[in-house]
Amino acid sequence: PRYSRDIAEIHPALESHAELLGPYVSLFCPMEMREAREAKAVLRELRTLEQLEGELARLLPADIDATFDQLASTLERERALSPQLPRTAAQRQLLADGVAKL
Repeated sequence: PRYSRDIAEIHPALESHAELLGPYVSLFCPMEMREAREAKAVLRELRTLEQLEGELARLLPADIDATFDQLASTLERERALSPQLPRTAAQRQLLADGVAKL
């Protein structure tokens, strides 16, 4: 599947989905639609990826002896994200730099 990496694109789509289909979903299907569930999961992962990107940018220039545990934890959390989640070139580079630093 094609995932957007733009949080600003996914959030309005979820809002319009709830607005347009919300009443019908509760009538005909008591469970959340698969697409909405997947979009919410992607949105959560994109927000996490943005947070991890900031953490990596902060940790990489620092002394490895002082930040080893934090860097290892940040890289582990990034690896736990879906491999299908699109990453920017800058995000891939931060990840590669972090792995190289460990």
